[in-house]
Amino acid sequence: MKRKLKWLNVPLWALLVGVATAALLVLSVAIPALTGKKEPSGQAKAVVTEQKGVLPGLDLKTTVEDADTYTSAVSVLSSDSEAVNAPIREWIDAQTSAFKKELQDNEAALKEGLRGHLNIGLDTKQAGESLYSLVFTSYRSAGGANGQTNVMPFTVDMQEKRPVSLGELFDLEGGVDAAELGRLVKEAIAARDGLMEYVFDDELDAALADPASWKWSIGDGAFTVYFDEYEVAAGAAGVVKVDLPYDRVSLMMKPDAAARLGVAKPSGTIDGTVQGGSEAAPLDPAGKYVALTFDDGPHPQVTPRILETLAKEGVKATFFMLGSQAEFYPDTARAVAEAGHEIGNHSDSHPDLTKYDIDGIRLQMVQSARKIEAATGVRPDVERPPYGAINDAVKQVAAESDSPIVLWSVDSLDWKSRNAAAVNRLVSGLVHPGAIVLLHDIHASTADALPQLIAGLKAQGYQFVTVSQLLGLTADSDIGPYFNQ
Repeated sequence: MKRKLKWLNVPLWALLVGVATAALLVLSVAIPALTGKKEPSGQAKAVVTEQKGVLPGLDLKTTVEDADTYTSAVSVLSSDSEAVNAPIREWIDAQTSAFKKELQDNEAALKEGLRGHLNIGLDTKQAGESLYSLVFTSYRSAGGANGQTNVMPFTVDMQEKRPVSLGELFDLEGGVDAAELGRLVKEAIAARDGLMEYVFDDELDAALADPASWKWSIGDGAFTVYFDEYEVAAGAAGVVKVDLPYDRVSLMMKPDAAARLGVAKPSGTIDGTVQGGSEAAPLDPAGKYVALTFDDGPHPQVTPRILETLAKEGVKATFFMLGSQAEFYPDTARAVAEAGHEIGNHSDSHPDLTKYDIDGIRLQMVQSARKIEAATGVRPDVERPPYGAINDAVKQVAAESDSPIVLWSVDSLDWKSRNAAAVNRLVSGLVHPGAIVLLHDIHASTADALPQLIAGLKAQGYQFVTVSQLLGLTADSDIGPYFNQ
């Protein structure tokens, strides 16, 4: 829900149109300047209007002044909490002081009949039951040709009556989420037609490198970042405002923050719950189970064929997707999720992660998970490093996201043989209860092999489960890696 209190860059008479009738009566008497008269000696006549309870726990006060050398209209929200009021008051006082100084510096021009203007307006966004972003915009002009526009959002929790920090929404301590958020902001700016020609790359990079300095808001389904006029781009660009929809940043949100904002973070578990929200019956520890897994997709031709076979046979499997593939083929990726299969993270671009430092590993896995979630609506909660290559750094990154590393106990070698009959012979000869079978949904020969492979395993009494269901039978609950041999 969005409630707008727009008082930005409009004539003085327009500011007064929306004020209550009682206030209009006061204004008609108190401000002779509105009828063409000016107060003598440059003195301003201030008119204050107040509205109680504009938002829950917040009151609006607007002060309008009209003098020989300037006009001003300043809107302020206040509450009974000094923790909420103080930073808002400090910012508005700073804007007012800057305006007065600019008037003094431009005194000569003002004496020639020019007038300065100060307008501080407000836009409010509700984000969750008690969270509000109060976005103030200040326009200052000291009578010259160009004014200055500044934006300052304040996000507050009106139930707890305090400001909300960016660190409450995102885990910024490790630096990975901050870097990824910065990358998304820069990507969004680059996607805006014509904007990059005005952007100062060094200034933008410096601003994005310091999350503590970001001006941001939440609400209307997006996380929004603001840059003042001239801060990261030439004046022709104006204020730079970047909206990142929740589905682009939800993976980086802290779970409690996502819950407060109503941002869905669907995920699979390792306790028998199938991704997508459906409950699976608990597995019998003495049962004969096998987990089919598919790596390197989604593929626009092969993956749909595999999904068709799995649906026909009533089989659920696990797809370890590449972030780059999910981003390139989002419809196919989403079809996997909609069919109720489990989705895992196989990195963004399939590198040997053991050749990377820990920050490089984080970037590969976080970026991939974000792309997969954006495409499927599902957060991948299990990982499979490319080539099965792991070291302590890979395990540490997996532990940070609480994502078990799942490898395999039967390799179909479908990538090598590219032959359906060879795949079936190898798997049927090596399969065992609790086996995790490695396949790839990028080879047509694998799709060719699948009907016979499933039929043969069913004939041997196997039931098909996801890897998370299979891990639910494992007494351990650490990161792994798991082979289920």
